[in-house]
Amino acid sequence: MATSAPIRLFQKVTPRWVIFAIEQLILLFAMCFSILAVSQITFIESHPSFLVNILLANAVISGTGMFIFKTYVGIIRYSELRDVHKITKFTLLQLAAWALIVFLIPDLFSRYKVGITIIGINAGLSTTLLVLFRVMVKEVYAIGVSNTTEKKERLLIFGANDIGVATNRVIEFDKSSNCEVLAFVDYDFTKIGK
Repeated sequence: MATSAPIRLFQKVTPRWVIFAIEQLILLFAMCFSILAVSQITFIESHPSFLVNILLANAVISGTGMFIFKTYVGIIRYSELRDVHKITKFTLLQLAAWALIVFLIPDLFSRYKVGITIIGINAGLSTTLLVLFRVMVKEVYAIGVSNTTEKKERLLIFGANDIGVATNRVIEFDKSSNCEVLAFVDYDFTKIGK
């Protein structure tokens, strides 16, 4: 049964929107925690509308940064140093945007005792939580992939030298490969059993 183009597009894009929404919730939590850490609970009780405005502004700034750096794309494939670099650039952009807002509207923020401390805590916490989220997703995915009952391809690696050992390591650490190294084959008899 053929599916229509809009349905296929929706099915392809849906996981990215789920990741985007989860990341927005993480960033919302980071901002709330930052405000609570600096201002205590009395701030929220006495200025709820200001808190809502800050959280909405944070959602807009975060959403814009997420679209610029595409942090919601490739969460399984790129959960490594490149992804940490992307997240760091994103949170630095977010920090710069908030610093610009604090600089341009100093009266508003000084009146409510919201400043660079909250924004700094938010940037550090956002980076940490987004990296941990990616590591968690990648590990859950790896567990799901490793629990499959597919039969693995069995391989013999010709050459027990450095290149052969490096090839073995690549195959072992690549969770998506469906290969199992059985043995090394080499002309050098001194390498037997090592």
